[in-house]
Amino acid sequence: MKALVTGAAGFMASRLVDLLLERPDLERLVLLDMVEAQAPRDDRVEVVVADVADIGSHIDSDGLSVFHLASPPSAAAEADFDAALRSNVDGLRALLDALREREGSRLVLTSSLGVYGGADMPTVVAEGTRHNPQTTYGMTKAVGELLINDYARRGLVDARGARLPAMVVRPGAPSAAISAYASSIVREPLAGRPYVVPVGYDVCVPVIGYRTVAATLLYLHDIDADRLGDDRTVLCPGVSATVRDLIDSVHRVAGDRPLAELEVKPDPAVDEIASKWMRETDATRALELGFPADADIDSIVRAYIEDYVDDATPGGAPQP
Repeated sequence: MKALVTGAAGFMASRLVDLLLERPDLERLVLLDMVEAQAPRDDRVEVVVADVADIGSHIDSDGLSVFHLASPPSAAAEADFDAALRSNVDGLRALLDALREREGSRLVLTSSLGVYGGADMPTVVAEGTRHNPQTTYGMTKAVGELLINDYARRGLVDARGARLPAMVVRPGAPSAAISAYASSIVREPLAGRPYVVPVGYDVCVPVIGYRTVAATLLYLHDIDADRLGDDRTVLCPGVSATVRDLIDSVHRVAGDRPLAELEVKPDPAVDEIASKWMRETDATRALELGFPADADIDSIVRAYIEDYVDDATPGGAPQP
């Protein structure tokens, strides 16, 4: 296996890299980002600093597996329309066009529940729920899903995508994602930092643990293309979590660990957006295909405590 990970300086990429390096069939791993990624000490690993839109020169062999994680977070994409297009549309097209010139290549794309939206969006979204994104981030992810479908349909690139719920718990500094509060509710009290939750107790979002995301991307890479059929993006299972659910879980799982104070004080601008999100995912197809799934909120919080609170390994210090 020869693999390339874009957005390699990000946290999720670091978790994926850990799993890739465990594969006995891995021969080479290229980590590409606009800033230098932290590379494990492994002769198979090469670090490349480059813009994903200029990726063509780095697709230099047949049979390459690309995990495309490079993307601005949702709030950053909304703030910079052109940067979002460059990364999520132009960059993806450049990547697909480079891969179509190479035999046996495979692309795994990360998408998002942000492809859904609008006044008619149901509280439970499923594979067939109409895409009507209300953010630039969601729009570019929807475009990406259509692009990989058509490249796959034409036989140009074996592309497949994971439509992911909000990933938690992200260590380090809060990200610019609108859903970042879900991670902060867990991370900040455990770190001894008081946190003001910008949405109300009953705001709900489907979440997925970072361990499950990494396992999902590898499962999606390995699954036979025929099992995916003519829709190459799979809606991944999420666990529905209200703010109250997340707070209660932290207190249950933390045990006797000291916790900093949490204050729920909705920010009208953030709360208005988050209160309109879907509350559940119907991931029947993913489950029938055998995709990984989190058992519950407590298992996600417990994993974070094991990896980043009680033990510096595996996973080590928080990544950017």
